[in-house]
Amino acid sequence: MGRGFLVGYLKCEKCGGYYELQEGESPDDFEDTCECGGKLKYVESLDSFSDEPEDKTPTIDDVPLSKDKSINEPITSKDISQGRFCPKCGKQNTLTATFCKKCGYDFKTGSIPPTSIRDLNKAKNSPNDDKKSLQSKFTNKKVLIPIVVVLLVLVALGGYSLYQNYRMQQMDANMVQYQAAMAKYWSKSAETEVLTNSTPINYDQIYSNIDTMNANLKEAKSYGETAYQYADGPYKDFINQQIKLDDMLLSENSFWKQRVQYVQQNNFVQAGDTKKLEENVANQVTNLSNDMSTFLSTHPEVKQHANQYWNFNIQ
Repeated sequence: MGRGFLVGYLKCEKCGGYYELQEGESPDDFEDTCECGGKLKYVESLDSFSDEPEDKTPTIDDVPLSKDKSINEPITSKDISQGRFCPKCGKQNTLTATFCKKCGYDFKTGSIPPTSIRDLNKAKNSPNDDKKSLQSKFTNKKVLIPIVVVLLVLVALGGYSLYQNYRMQQMDANMVQYQAAMAKYWSKSAETEVLTNSTPINYDQIYSNIDTMNANLKEAKSYGETAYQYADGPYKDFINQQIKLDDMLLSENSFWKQRVQYVQQNNFVQAGDTKKLEENVANQVTNLSNDMSTFLSTHPEVKQHANQYWNFNIQ
């Protein structure tokens, strides 16, 4: 075929798709096979292409509705004589036409085929499908959000519980060390009391014992301060009282050692004045001890915990 064709169509014998040749185009410019695998055939008009023989006598079943007929209305012999009227555009076609020569309406399938062979296999997404897809996504999000929130809350609660257990364990471990250091302090304190009342007085041993006692107090205070950082509530208050008691005992020991030195120097006046300062601090220790007893009476859980986990012996 040459390039003299100005109009016409390339029609697929298999899928029914067609392409309208443009001015200057020739059937030779295209392959003779459709994308569906069917053979392309050149026709001058769409109604000239039919899968049925040209001499077939039309019947009632072969005739589509006229432009005045609805799907449920019967077809009469008058409709056959008038030819095929396209229900889409109203164009009259021959009785054996497969497609409307004006709009391409397919009389067999009741649809308009693609306007180009290139569009035959083009997928089209339905807007309703998109809406359903979006709605599904939003629905899933609405379901997932509370689930995620619940999981986060559970994780947070679990993490907080583990953290609180860790703090309690650290507090207990340090208070055990605190009590061990205080046990050494009280043992050395009792030994030093005996030395101060013995004859002759071993001053060097008394000084050494007081220094050891102060070292025990400082060690205990260090453990108490660490435990205080991990403690909460009434435990924190009780440990704070213990630390204050340690400071008072350090002050009392300082006056004690100074008084012994004045006695060794036969400076009994200074020894007496220092004795008063020492007794004043001792009274403060007694008052704080009473406050601690009152505190434990209002917080029996702290008393029980201290006796069970800190090796305390609180009566």
